[in-house]
Parts: sequence; C-alpha cells; structure tokens
Amino acid sequence: MDYMNFKTTFTVFKLLVLAGTQLTFSQNGTLTGSVTDAEEGNPLESATVRLLQDGTLKSGAYTDANGIYTISNVEAGTYTLVFTYVSYNADTVADIFVGAGATIEVNQVLGLDEGEVVKIYEKMERTSEAQVLGMQRRSSSVVDVISIENIKRAGDSDVGSAMKRVTGVTVEGGKYVYVRGLGDRYAKTLMNGSEIPGLDPDRNSVQMDMFPTSLIQNIVVHKTFSPNLPGDYAGGLVKISTKDFPSEFTVNYTSSIQYNDQSSFRDDFLTGERGKLDFLGFDDGTRDIPSILADPNTNIPGLSFNSAQAAIIDSASKSFSTPISPSVSNSMFDHSHSFSIGNQVLLKGRPFGFLASVSYNNTKGFYENGAFARWGIVGDSTGAVLNPNRELNDTRATREVLWGGLANFSYLVSKNSQVRLNVLRNQSGTSEGRYLVGRIPEDAADLMFETRTVGYRQRAMSAFQLIGNHKFEKEIDKEAKQSSFGDLEMEWVTAVTLTSQLEPDLRFFSNDFSIVNGDSIYDIQPSLYVAPSRYFREMKQNNVDAKINFLVPFESWTGAEGKLMWGASELFKTREFRENRFDFAQGPNAQTYNGNSSFYNGNPADYFSDDNLGIVDQNEYGLPLYGVYLIDATELQNSYSGQQNVFAGYGMVDLPVARKLRFIGGIRFERTDIKVVSEKTSLAEGILKNNDFLPSANLIYTLNSDSLTNIMNLRGSFSRTLARPTFRELAPFASFAFIGDYVLVGNENLQRTLIDNFDLRWELFPTTAEVVSVSAFFKRFNNPIERVFNTAAQNDELSFRNVNQARLWGLEFEFRKSLGFLARPLRNFRASGNLVLIQSRVDISKGELDRIRLFQPDAPSTRAMFGQSPYSINGELAYVNEPLGFNTAVNFNVFGKRIASVSSSGAPNIIEQPRPSLDFSIAKSLGEQISIRFKARNLLNPEYRQTQTLNNQDYVFQNYTIGRTYSLQFAYTFRRSVAY
Repeated sequence: MDYMNFKTTFTVFKLLVLAGTQLTFSQNGTLTGSVTDAEEGNPLESATVRLLQDGTLKSGAYTDANGIYTISNVEAGTYTLVFTYVSYNADTVADIFVGAGATIEVNQVLGLDEGEVVKIYEKMERTSEAQVLGMQRRSSSVVDVISIENIKRAGDSDVGSAMKRVTGVTVEGGKYVYVRGLGDRYAKTLMNGSEIPGLDPDRNSVQMDMFPTSLIQNIVVHKTFSPNLPGDYAGGLVKISTKDFPSEFTVNYTSSIQYNDQSSFRDDFLTGERGKLDFLGFDDGTRDIPSILADPNTNIPGLSFNSAQAAIIDSASKSFSTPISPSVSNSMFDHSHSFSIGNQVLLKGRPFGFLASVSYNNTKGFYENGAFARWGIVGDSTGAVLNPNRELNDTRATREVLWGGLANFSYLVSKNSQVRLNVLRNQSGTSEGRYLVGRIPEDAADLMFETRTVGYRQRAMSAFQLIGNHKFEKEIDKEAKQSSFGDLEMEWVTAVTLTSQLEPDLRFFSNDFSIVNGDSIYDIQPSLYVAPSRYFREMKQNNVDAKINFLVPFESWTGAEGKLMWGASELFKTREFRENRFDFAQGPNAQTYNGNSSFYNGNPADYFSDDNLGIVDQNEYGLPLYGVYLIDATELQNSYSGQQNVFAGYGMVDLPVARKLRFIGGIRFERTDIKVVSEKTSLAEGILKNNDFLPSANLIYTLNSDSLTNIMNLRGSFSRTLARPTFRELAPFASFAFIGDYVLVGNENLQRTLIDNFDLRWELFPTTAEVVSVSAFFKRFNNPIERVFNTAAQNDELSFRNVNQARLWGLEFEFRKSLGFLARPLRNFRASGNLVLIQSRVDISKGELDRIRLFQPDAPSTRAMFGQSPYSINGELAYVNEPLGFNTAVNFNVFGKRIASVSSSGAPNIIEQPRPSLDFSIAKSLGEQISIRFKARNLLNPEYRQTQTLNNQDYVFQNYTIGRTYSLQFAYTFRRSVAY
C-alpha cells in the first residue's frame, strides 16, 4: 500500500470512528479535568476520581501520568465528584450539572494529610512529563529532565540511547555522554545521589548502556554547579534515579523481539567459542588462563631460554584449548524481557514500600565492508598529501547480554524518620569476532595484510545504598519569642559500589601474504607487526561514598521560606588493573608451504596443529629449530594500582531576596589525593594532590509565581568546577584493541583542569507539562586534558596531555508543547525539540603548530576542543490519546562533526562526522492490563564515519554502519483494584 492510499484509508477510518462515537454517546456528557498537588503544583498520577449521584457510585476513573482524568458517557444530571490520593486529604465537589452532549471540566487541588502517622509518607514518583518538568521549574540550578514516560514513548532500551533526547546531550558509541559538546571527561554520573565508577579502564565516565531503562524512574542533567553537588564536572552532572516502589500492589512484565537487518539471521556471523553461561553475561571458565600458566611457580621465559626450560615451554604451548581466530556461526533475532513487582503495606502500623525488578537484553551487532585506514602525512609546505599506511576492509560481529536486578526497600521508622535500602546489580558480557584484510603500502606495494581478533568482555556492577531522612522538631518555649528558624532536617547516604571488567583470552592473529603466479604466499613477520598473542586483562574498582547533609528552613525578611544547608562527603576509590600477555614465536628453521618463508599456509588452525605446536626440534643448546612455541611477553608496566580520596565540605543558602527574586549560593571545598603505581617500580608514580575552593552563585527571578500556568523564570549563575585525570590516564600503561590499531599510553604528569562557568537561562512553563527555554553559556578552561594521536611514533600512539587554555560558548533552545493551541483537533499532538549551537577555541601549542605549518603554512593557531560538536539537534513529534490507550512518536537526533583525536605529528585531526538518527514507535493498550508496542530504530542507518581532511580532500579513517532494528513488544501490568 503506497503512502497516499494509506493516508486516505486512515482518514476514512478516523471519520468512521468519530461518527460511531458521536452516534453512540450523543445524548451523554463527559467530565474531565486535572488533579494536582497543592504545595508544588505537581500532577498526581493514579489519583482516584469517583462519580456519585444521590450518594450512589455511578462511575470513576484514575488520573494519567499528567494528572488528567476523563469520565465519559455520563448521563445528563447533577453529580458529586470525590477526589482521593494516598497521603493526601480527600476532597469533594458537589452540584456538578452535566448536560446532554456537554463536556464539563473540573480541576482539583489536593493537600497532604498530616493528621495520621500512617499517611505522612510523602511519595512522589516523578515519572511523568509534568512531574519532571515541575522538578526542572523548581530546581535551584539549571537542569534538564527526561521522564520514563518520554523514554517509553521513544522506545529507548538503555540509558545511553535515552540520554540523546536531553537538550545539549550527544552520546558517543551508545555509551559515553557528551554534554554541551564537551567530552565524557567533563560529565559525571550519580545514581540515587551517590557516585558510581565507570567500567571502562580507558574512560573518565560511566558507560550508560549498562543501565536498562526498565529500572529507571527519571534522569536529571545538572548543567550548572551548586555547592551540595560534586565539583568535578563542567558539561553536566547526570543523576539517574532508579524505580521507586508503587503506591499500590503492581506487577509488570514486558517481552520483546528485535530484528536487525545487518545482524539477524546470518550464517556468516563471526564468533569465538561460547561458554555455557554466556547467555547470562558470565564466562564459565572456557576462556580461563590455562592452569600451567596460572600457577605462580611456573616460569615461562621470553625468547631467551635454556634446555631445562624447554619441557615447560612445550607443555605451556599446547595448553590452550580454544582457537586463536574467529569462526562463523548462525545468528538469530534479538530479544529483551523485564519483570517487576512492588507494593506499599503497613508494617507494625507504619508504611513499608518495596520493589523488585529484573531485566534482560540479548542483542547482536554486525557489519561487513567497513573501512579502516591509517594515514601518514608526507610532502612539505608546497604540497602535502596523506599516504596510506594501512587500507583495510573491516568485518566485525558482537553479541551482548545485559541484565539488571533492582531491589528497593523503604520504611517509615517514625513520623519524622525514613530509611531506604537500594540494591542494584548490572551484568553484561560482550563477545567479539573481527577480521580485517587489505594493503600495507608502507611496507611493500604488493604486500597484503590480514588480522583476526577474538575477544570477550565481562562487566559487572553491584551497588548497595543505605539512605536516611530525618527531621528533628524543635521544642518551643511558648513564653519565649519563637525563632525564625524551622526544624532541622538531615539526610545521610552510605553507598558501596563494586565494579569489575574482565577480558579473558583476548586473541590476535596477524599475517601478511602476496600473490605470486596466482598462488598466495603467506608469512608471519613479528618484525612488522605483533606476533600471534593472547591477553588476559582484569580490572576491579571499588567506591565507598559517604555523604551527610543538613537543612534548616528559615523565614526571610520577605516572609518567604529560605533554606540554610551544609554538609560533608568523602569518596574513596581503589582500582587494580592486571594484564598478562603470551606471544607465540616460531623456530628459525621453518618448514615451507608452497614456497612460504614460514610454515603458515593461510589457515590459523593448521599453524597451531599438533605437528607444529611446541618445541618440535632443538639444537645442541636446547634452542628451537622448528615449532610454534609460547613465550611470556607480559610487561609489568601494563599492570597498575590506583587510589583516590576526595574529601569535601560545603555551605550554602537558598535565600528569597525579594518576593520574586531568589539567591542560591555558597562554596564547596574539595581535597584531592590520587596515586597511581605501576607494577614496574622503576616507573614514575602518577600523583595528584590539590586543595580547591569551588564557589557558586545562582539568581532566579520568577514572574507570575502565584499561578500554575505561564510561569516564567530568569536564571543566572557563576561557578567554578574541575575535571580530574583518571587512573588510566595517569598510568604509564600501553594497550591496544587489535593488531594495526593505535597504542594507548598514559601520562603520569597530567594535572587537573579548572573551569569557570557562566550561565543565563530564560524559561517559560505554559502548563505543567510544557516548557520553552533559551540558554546562553560560557566556559573557560585552565589546563584542559586532551587526547593526542601521534602517527610519527614507532606504532601509532594515542596519549593524553594538558593544553594551556580553552574557551567554549553557546546557545541552547528547547520546547515541549501541545499543538492544541493551533487547533483543538491537534490537542493530542505533542512536539518537542532542542537545538544547541556551540563554539570553542583551544590555543595550539607552539611545537604542535610548528609541525602543522611544515605542511600547512596557513593553518590557524587555534582549533575546536576535543570532542566538541558545533551543534546538536533533537526533535520529537508524538500523538498521545490516553482514553484510547494509543500513542506514537517519531524521534530525530543529529550532532555536528567533532574531533575524535588530536594529531600531534602535523597530520590533520581525526574528525567524527555527523550521524543523523531517526526512530519511530507506536503503542496501543488492549484493555487495562495489556499493551503492545512496535519500534523501528536507526531508520536512516547512517555511516559511523571518521575522516582526516587535507587540502579539501577527505581521507577515511574508519567507516561502518550498524543496521536498522525493528521490534515488537508485549507488556502486561496488573494493579490491585481500589474499591471506590
């Protein structure tokens, strides 16, 4: 069916439905309206609305996520509405006359019930669009919020994909968050208020794909700093709130299947051997280091050894049972599932809430005909070009399992004390097979090169959070003058987070070949590239995060309530990273195959056959004459340990200066102590010690604050924040992902970055579920850290360094609006979007600039910051019809080109090109408990493309696509009915 026929059919269908509805209910009326919180104007989701006539229940409804209720098919007459919500006072509106065919709107505001202890339990789920916008409107700093309602509508399965909906946020590789065009080092992540460590040893930020959205309640991004927040961010502080328990017994189950047009149902899917527990994200020991190598008493020497060690080497060489190169297998469809159960009950007369939730995702990725190249600059100022060092065709396949479990418990110990326990476990396992083949022009014009990789990465995070909220009521002497200060409130958080990343038996096998008279002549030349290798890497990191915060409300001279806040925190991190490496060497007297100079015939399995493996023959000194044998190539410097301790204290005030003017400001002190020690004790230690005072000042001017609609805020802020180098960046450790790729090297001399931040924002909230805002910001960086790519090194190196200064400035525009203001039939359509325009400047160092101008005399002396996009665009058009249980949405996202790596050899920087993304989702409820959803993601299937540009010519650095994904989801939700 073409588009026009579909459009005509759909229009006729709508007319028939509307006509049928009009005929059926033409004599009856409708009651509708909203239910909101009296104190803050938040919509109350799942509030109960009962319709009575002469004391008899006639009908009823629950409010939706925006606090809206609708009672249809009401016969003409006079009625009474009763509004109730847990922990709130019930209210009644009587003598409501509903005429035939009329629509009557009745809005109601409910206040908290503070009369009974069992009802004092304040609980705001903050899951709907209107609720999170209420948080944004009242926030003391500039924030952007995304609700689980928005995430569901867009069909995002993990936080990484959901984050790109936030204003000014782009996501690299589906994992790493860039806020306001700044790299992931300038972003920080908290979960339920406590810091969580990253799972990637090479990065400063948390991998957002580790958090399934089925466990998430909302995501808040702080773009300005206040003293009660950690001070080590500049782009944004991402606060993830996990699901809270429901106010009634609720069971939810979802299941979906997904088809990817590049990775599903293939019979050439690259893979390694699979363990029995791969489906749970665990290696079952299949990839363990062989026992003879794990034994600390076994000494496997390097290339130099004696005859007494030959037997050990021979046994060790034959100890691996897994092949060194990937094989092919079949791939099926992807699938995901989630289940949760929660309730709030009375325990010893007091509210006890609980939630248990688990989710599981199994996905695959595949591309072939990808491009992978490395370039070196040659020539001079009169004519420079990029010559290829490698031009390879890239094929890659991945299987990833991600599951998460969450358990929340909350208990009201007394009227003024509440204690919560959150336990979270996330686990993922990713297997990879990769094959690259092509030319190495730098070695020989007719020489071909191929390399194979087999890898498995197991990531785990376990978080335990104990949180307490207490209120200490003052004893007031009635005869004495009452103080203007209110009751002291205290919150404390103790969190322990354990993370680990395991890469067992990461395998590389490379060779070259040439074609002579139609025959392929194979060779393995470790002098040109790394010998066949196996790596065993393991990282463990533990975080202990303790915070205590105090708050005292007071009455300011304006009569409005202010707040005095102070507190302290301590964050202690430890990391251990260990790497073992084993290479395979070959004896100097080699058997030949078809004239080959080695006994490699093009089949890696034959190379490691029983006939070849081990020390097959020796000379009189015990040295090998023939055979493939194991050597220990472990380098002590590639293992390291790190400790970080950050103590902080702060004081701040939230002061109503005038009726509409609010000041929030104070200062935070942070003491930093970082130490990174290599296992190779002769190397310098990476040490960082700093004492930093971080001031903050925010002004908020609010117009028409007495109304719940058309609220307008003007915000201005100044703050100083910082960014610290990571353990990995301070460690003098060299690593790489596959043969032919760059080597990543740390720098123990890195210093922390100080950032001055200036922000202005105008924001308008036309209704509780709508917002329009414009922001301007400026940032000044002292000693920013950047990644530097050096193609002049013996092996291409990627390292880190401080540059002198950088500046960044930009504008943000955001709107979320119902289209009902255009025409009433469009009231169910919602449009939202944001645009960010950013510019940045970094002064290029003299040495770097001199190297660049050897080839490009007119090159500018400044460039953009690493990772900074000049623009990002997000857009959504949604149709939401709550009475029909139907919603659909189209989402678009794109970011501008950004520097992926800075070149230090005079060659052009590596640029990541724009990548537009288009997603579609449609959902329908089938009754009160069942719903189905169809999602189509990455419909444009853009190229993931990195390039270098010289003299207006683009050279491809890397290029591939990930395919389109189509999914069908089934959901079942059961709620225990509440009697009217």
